[in-house]
Amino acid sequence: MRGYAWLNHPRTFPIILLIYLLFGLVNLQYIPIAWLDEVALLDPAIQFHKTGAYASTAWGTPGAENIFLSYPPLIVWVHILNLSIFPATIFWVRLPFLIMHASAIFLLYKLLIKYIKVAPIMALSICSFFLFDKAVFEISRAIRVETIEMFLWSLIFTLFYKKSPAGIIGLIIGLLFVSHLKEWPILGIFGLYYLWQYTPKKQWILFLVSAAIPVTIFLFAIHFNFQELYHQLYLNSKEHSASGNFLNKIYDFYFSRFFPVYKEQPWMPLVHIIITFIAIKELISSKGKNLFAATFLGASLVWIFILSPNYRYWVPLYFFSLPMLAEYLKKIQFNFTKYLKWYSIPVVLMLIFPFVSRHLLAFAQRTVRNPTKAIEFLNKNISNKNKTLVFGDEIGLYMTANKPNMDCGHTLEPDHFKFNNYKNVYLLTHQIYPQLKWINTYHPNALYLPKWLYSLGKGGTYDGLIIYKIQSEKELKSVTTNYYK
Repeated sequence: MRGYAWLNHPRTFPIILLIYLLFGLVNLQYIPIAWLDEVALLDPAIQFHKTGAYASTAWGTPGAENIFLSYPPLIVWVHILNLSIFPATIFWVRLPFLIMHASAIFLLYKLLIKYIKVAPIMALSICSFFLFDKAVFEISRAIRVETIEMFLWSLIFTLFYKKSPAGIIGLIIGLLFVSHLKEWPILGIFGLYYLWQYTPKKQWILFLVSAAIPVTIFLFAIHFNFQELYHQLYLNSKEHSASGNFLNKIYDFYFSRFFPVYKEQPWMPLVHIIITFIAIKELISSKGKNLFAATFLGASLVWIFILSPNYRYWVPLYFFSLPMLAEYLKKIQFNFTKYLKWYSIPVVLMLIFPFVSRHLLAFAQRTVRNPTKAIEFLNKNISNKNKTLVFGDEIGLYMTANKPNMDCGHTLEPDHFKFNNYKNVYLLTHQIYPQLKWINTYHPNALYLPKWLYSLGKGGTYDGLIIYKIQSEKELKSVTTNYYK
């Protein structure tokens, strides 16, 4: 242990996390470039600040252009609050999510040390393995609701182990309820177990009333329009539901969701299976009373049959399992130092490879990933004097965010936009359309590296972004398609 004493120091992991956070800040607006999921849920917040309406013309669901009910509201609330304080630029939009991400993992580390009382080296190993997981690293800068979910669960973990009042935990449960539908089975099982095993009956009403507050606020805000809420949520959720027979769903849940994304870290299906077996073992040994094991297994069972096996969806459930994993490893007196041999080096290198390669590529491609320069190019080539529609590439949303006379959309919801309502219509794309009127192509001065080097880190750039002017309704329809039939 003597040679690895620094790994057992309680300050080692916070230093690792700080380095992780600093690199995240330096490259916050460069990896990734503006992308679909990011701007899709930012648009309702921008529309709210522009018009006062809770709606989204950049969302493909029919009816979303009048009232946005295609997605639970929590992430949009965060964006609305953020845009009330900071400008609508990529850096400032992403900053709260990076902070929540780092805070969630720091709170988890403190929980493992202070309340579960594992050795610092065990807490470091668990938290680092999670922190540098490829999907976890992606979510730290992808502006997805999973970041908020992890942060809220870290608060619940801390409050749970501190035995805080049920009302506070209930309020956070309510916020998670309006975060994403995938949270519902986790919340249902966790909430029932929490009330049954850990909460005096006199606090049950307080817990339930607190949990109902976010839901009630949302329903009041949409005037209890249950019919439209069901219509839009159903259309969106059916696109993200599990498919195939029973065996296919199990295979998708444990294996296919991770590939080819996890080819650099191929152990994730094994990790998933190991955590499942630990949960089963802990549930049996506790005679069904282990809160975390019961919640993990119950939610997994629901997810297998209902939820699309998206690798990003797995991250919050993975995070939820870590306190249970730490308690189990402590119970069996698992010794991490036994595995700190030469053969652990390849695992560490594979673990940090996505983090290192993406950041190195961000430094190398700084010019062609710079959103400020790309927006300057767009502003020089797109008219800002009349009613204008800009659609296509996601950088267009940031370009139009603070311009009342400009709307932005994707190529997937043409029915929300009528050509005759605009003086100018522009398409931003990397695709070549010889039949359209070419305006300009973005080619910043940059150092071009060998293609094989780009493949190590992947990710798009703004280089080659083309501006076309759309001159007729026919041209608009020729380059758009309906997402929902």
